Amino acid sequence: MIATLTALLLAIQPASNAITIGECAAGRTPAVDRQGVAGSLREGRSPEQALVGRMVQHVESCAAGAQAPVDALTVAMARVAQIEMGAELGRLGIDTRLVDRWFQRQGNARRTSLRITAQDGEAMGQELIAGGVPAGPLNAHPAKVGNYVGTLIIIERVRRGLPATE
Repeated sequence: MIATLTALLLAIQPASNAITIGECAAGRTPAVDRQGVAGSLREGRSPEQALVGRMVQHVESCAAGAQAPVDALTVAMARVAQIEMGAELGRLGIDTRLVDRWFQRQGNARRTSLRITAQDGEAMGQELIAGGVPAGPLNAHPAKVGNYVGTLIIIERVRRGLPATE
């Protein structure tokens, strides 16, 4: 029993460290870099190398000399994108707390799968509307809501010890 518990704790630690270090790095990222990360993800391209380099510096600083888990940078990037995309959704009339609550109610498969079909997206939209997200802004900006949900999924995958991407 103790051996099993120890193995579980050791398996959880890297994911936990990646989340902690990634959150720390996101907190140290200036607004201009947060906007750069979010913009590149919205446009479906990789962030500029200089921006990635600055993010790596934040991750290394937060790791305090220890080897940062590989997914810590991914968590940091997803978190800064989540912050910026969330602010943008707020300006568009979508309260991300409603989206976050909807996400927390989802089952394992939906919370960890980045493969979302058009049919899945339609169902998610209906559920979000039923949960209080206004239909007008949601229907006007489905890709922005989808990108925001994508950041939640990436962070959830790392939290569970899964690879950040599929």
